Amino acid sequence: MRTTGLDVIGMVKASPHIHYTYHHHPFTLNQLYRQLIRPQWGRSDLIGSCRVMLRTETGTLPLKIVCVRDRRSESKEWLALWSTDLTLADDEVVRLYGKRWAIETFFKVAKSLLGIPREYQGRSYEGCVAHVTIVCLRYQWLALEARKEEDPRTIGDLFYAHCQELEDIAFGWVVDQILAAFAASLQDDLELTEAQVETFFAGFLQRIPWHLRDRIVRTASIGLLKAS
Repeated sequence: MRTTGLDVIGMVKASPHIHYTYHHHPFTLNQLYRQLIRPQWGRSDLIGSCRVMLRTETGTLPLKIVCVRDRRSESKEWLALWSTDLTLADDEVVRLYGKRWAIETFFKVAKSLLGIPREYQGRSYEGCVAHVTIVCLRYQWLALEARKEEDPRTIGDLFYAHCQELEDIAFGWVVDQILAAFAASLQDDLELTEAQVETFFAGFLQRIPWHLRDRIVRTASIGLLKAS
């Protein structure tokens, strides 16, 4: 990293023999995690991050450590990522490291299915380069065909609009259930007329933020909200 000037993002394994300086005190990775975990993070995948110093043979190295929940397990397992670029946001560190999976998948397919270690036995450097290039082209073609056949993201903006529509439907269903039950309670318990309930809801909608009001009116199906 010092020679090329490039930053590094990688996964950190917990070791009792490696200590990081945090707030002028040495901590192992597990001890750092206990310093970061907070109740308000709830069930968010991002647990927290901190800037530490790591002592190496060539000097002190500043790092940013990001702790995330391990999605592969339903337990409270966690993973730690480090970045030598201290300016990156936590979610950006996770996003960039996530690209490694596609690289590992390429290596697996190239070695197991596309014959990169066995298909060409020559000793020519140009021949090896040509063979690797052909394997890469094969993989790109297969990945493109797989994406067209299976990946719903290939439909472009329609995929995101579809997801947003599903979210709106769920939101509208919840709003319908709550407000319809509330309107029925007003009519039964307070003996209000339908016109009075409609006036009540119109005043209620005027008191909430406009973006929530528009979404409620757009997704709700009961008549008094549409009239409002």
